[in-house]
Amino acid sequence: MMSDLQFDVGGVRLARPFHVQRLGHAAFIVDDQQSCLHFYCDLLGLSLSDSIDFSEMLGCKTPGRDGNVYFLRVASDHHSVVIFPGWSMPPRRMEAGTEHISHLAWQVGTMQQVIEGGRWLTERHERVRPGTRDPAGSNYNSTVFDNNGLPNEIYYGMDQIGWSGISKPFALQSEPDIDLPPIGGAIDPDFPAMRAAIEAGADLRGGLHQRPWPDLHVVVDGVRLPRPFRVVANGPVGLFVEDVDATLRFYRDALGFRLTERITYRDHGCAFLRVATDHHVLALYPIALREALGLGKASICAYHGLRVQNYRQLRAAIGFLRDRGVEIRSIPQALTPGIDHAVLAIAPDGHAVLLHHHIDQIGWDGLARPQAARMVVDADPANWPEALDGQPDSLDGFMFQGPIG
Repeated sequence: MMSDLQFDVGGVRLARPFHVQRLGHAAFIVDDQQSCLHFYCDLLGLSLSDSIDFSEMLGCKTPGRDGNVYFLRVASDHHSVVIFPGWSMPPRRMEAGTEHISHLAWQVGTMQQVIEGGRWLTERHERVRPGTRDPAGSNYNSTVFDNNGLPNEIYYGMDQIGWSGISKPFALQSEPDIDLPPIGGAIDPDFPAMRAAIEAGADLRGGLHQRPWPDLHVVVDGVRLPRPFRVVANGPVGLFVEDVDATLRFYRDALGFRLTERITYRDHGCAFLRVATDHHVLALYPIALREALGLGKASICAYHGLRVQNYRQLRAAIGFLRDRGVEIRSIPQALTPGIDHAVLAIAPDGHAVLLHHHIDQIGWDGLARPQAARMVVDADPANWPEALDGQPDSLDGFMFQGPIG
């Protein structure tokens, strides 16, 4: 096994020349961007950070049709959710179910990992798209397709957005489809070019894309907000797949995910994989469960997870969203091991958002919490207690670094 550790990744020998550290973003292909913007921004509270006229870039601009791609963020990353206009998408080789999800993106630590990772994946005879730099967000990426035909980016260099809410203005963005450097090559840092442009009079206000905030009428843990909760992180992602074992092998062997747990639900085997300490960042379900769960949209995406700050906020979010016409569905606890309390909020495009507040952490031994030590949770949130009895790790794991408002 030690002979497989042939790549020096930041001074550590690994079996591949890159290491995925976290889920960066999920990108969806929708029919009505405005209804999705209302759901993700006005109701769930994600910030609009940027937009690009995709139809103009592709030469298919049509009067009266919204051809914009919208970039939404949870925290300081330029984008955590991306909404593409389905009508303007260029033809691509699509397997059934992938026409509703553009891609998943996974962050690696360095530019070198993106460059060498693309080469290594190509040498493995994986289906790889040439690497490039995206103008919105400025991230460099290499893209590989899983066995279901779903594009997965490994990326480096996502722009960060600070207290001003201003993203990089269009005039300062790079040209689209800039090629990655060759093996052994390097990129220039952004700051010198940005400083020169600013000193030459570039207008930074062109990077402000936020939607108007509603009234600040709710006190949320000591902060006035327009809704009784704050989304603080994204993930995990669940996928419906034809072959769980084959998909597991792709994410384990090609992308380096680690298997945390396997379960059997209604005679269907499911698998849960991680990249860091969260119990899982990717859940794999057999496609037969899609109908059983009442998720009728023909997409391989079972859900995209969004984490709120605490259990009280999760309960408040459910009531807030229901009062505003959002369909809330329960999900059996068995299908979210490591996550005790969760519901599905159905987006206008039919995709499900898994709302939750905590996920178990996996330590150095790689062992998940035993089933006997897990809290038993009723799937119906109407039966949840007002408050939970604390467990030693109830508030451990991820911590949101910025202010919630």
